[in-house]
Amino acid sequence: MDSIYLLRRVPLFQNLSADYLSRIAQLAEWHEAAPGTRLTYQAGLGAALFIIEEGECVIRRVDERGMQRPVGMLGPGDSFGVASLFLGERRDATVIALTEVHYWTIHRDDFQELLADEPQLERQLNIPPDIRERLRAPRFPWLEAGETVVYYTHRHWIFFARAIGLATLLMGAYLAILSFLARYVAFPWLPLFLPASIIYGIFLLWHWIDWRNDYFAVTTYRFTHRERVALIYESRREAPLDRVQNIHIQRFLLGRLLGYGDLTIQTAADVGRIHFHTVPKPEVMREAIWAEINRAQSMRQAIERYRIHEALVSHLNMEAQVPPLEIAPGEDAPPGLTEIPAAPMVTPGLFSRSLMWLAQTGLIPPSRIELQGQVIWRKHWLFLFIHTLPPLLMVLFFGTLTLLGFWGEPGLFVQWIPYYVPIALLLTIIGMGWMWWEFIDWGNDQYILTEERIIDIERRPLFFSEHRRDASLGMIQNVSLHMPNFIAAVFNYGNVLVQTAGAGEFTFDRVGNPRAVQAEIFQRMQAYREAQLEREASRRRAELAEWFSVYTELVRPVESPVEGEGEEQSEQDGGEIR
Repeated sequence: MDSIYLLRRVPLFQNLSADYLSRIAQLAEWHEAAPGTRLTYQAGLGAALFIIEEGECVIRRVDERGMQRPVGMLGPGDSFGVASLFLGERRDATVIALTEVHYWTIHRDDFQELLADEPQLERQLNIPPDIRERLRAPRFPWLEAGETVVYYTHRHWIFFARAIGLATLLMGAYLAILSFLARYVAFPWLPLFLPASIIYGIFLLWHWIDWRNDYFAVTTYRFTHRERVALIYESRREAPLDRVQNIHIQRFLLGRLLGYGDLTIQTAADVGRIHFHTVPKPEVMREAIWAEINRAQSMRQAIERYRIHEALVSHLNMEAQVPPLEIAPGEDAPPGLTEIPAAPMVTPGLFSRSLMWLAQTGLIPPSRIELQGQVIWRKHWLFLFIHTLPPLLMVLFFGTLTLLGFWGEPGLFVQWIPYYVPIALLLTIIGMGWMWWEFIDWGNDQYILTEERIIDIERRPLFFSEHRRDASLGMIQNVSLHMPNFIAAVFNYGNVLVQTAGAGEFTFDRVGNPRAVQAEIFQRMQAYREAQLEREASRRRAELAEWFSVYTELVRPVESPVEGEGEEQSEQDGGEIR
């Protein structure tokens, strides 16, 4: 069959010109698969679009309860994998050849390169609405590799209308008064109108930016809510999807009429309610969260099913009897647990980079230390400077007076203040001790993140009080950051709050680059969760394989030794059973 004709039958390409179809046909690769071959695996990373030329395939899907069922059939002219072609996500179904299948594949990397070379091509593609919407979703800097936004919205427009409502009424009243006076009194109304209009325009622009800065987002890993007033305030709360326990929607009369409401997500933390206020169509967001949770559970069940197959074949020595689950040409490797990438890098500002350089040179102590798999944070350098500045000034002032006193200067102090030099020296020493105390106190307060735990240490210098709290990363329910004011925005510091299911709330106060701290906590929490689930699943697989091994011994008859072989062996062993 002509590849151009076959591509024309694909809904994605049906509106393309002949030239573009020819360009895409050059990317297509032809393959054939024997009956029983798996073309794709559920939970495998999608890497290509598949187009069936000849043969039949069955589509099977594992649901969130671990049940595998056939959900459809594919025949000549059918295609699948559009989401993989554009998004590169994990496949949501397994496709198995029922007969000998001839098929074509178009790899994502080649197709994306063609889209980059031909920007007009994307406009002619018949991209499904849900995929197009996800392609238009913003790429936030805190997203991890492989994480995509599945739902994104701002607050309902009523939030913006409320913010500008009173000012709009006052501006309307002001214009009405000017219009009324202009009818009866001759006066220069333009100088009165322009300043008010400029002020009102700036007011509108400010609140519009403030409204657009706030967003709600659901990704393949988490849900998050950001509130931000540029250079004044920023807060972002987020939690993994698997921590969600229930979702509650509340509407009032106006919300019912205009289509908005408040959405509350409950996690297992003591104060684990995350409130999303004035959400447009909150039911859509709720369904997006539950759909992504169910999808993640289905993927995990599919991965576990694949690994159970591997464990049984290996444990029962069935390699010769059971054909391996080989994947067909044109697709990536079989599914595996998600590899959690390193936390995304957040580019620091000029001031922060300068302080980092000073820390690397040893001129000031570092506020972030990475050592043997753990990360240690201290409060921002700004607070070390603030707390050590008064004793530093005290040391400089009285130290200078002490040096001058040794030289008899100033004479007035030497004559009128008894023991002027010893007093100045004592105050200098006290200032140095005070400065040492503040320096050590700053260094003793540590926030530690290991591969398994989160630790908050507050310790006074010498033998004074020490307070230490720690919790397992598996107990974390949600993580939020707050940059409370203009100074925090300029110097890039803030508070990172970690809420747990049993140990309460951990607060990393005034840490530098809080966005990166939040991202690293979330990344390690996800990695710990994945490792914990994999250990538990591996234990269950080993137990299951052992059960089947015992079952095989029970149902398989014991074979008697070959005649004469047992007697010969007994003679060699001296007739004893050892």
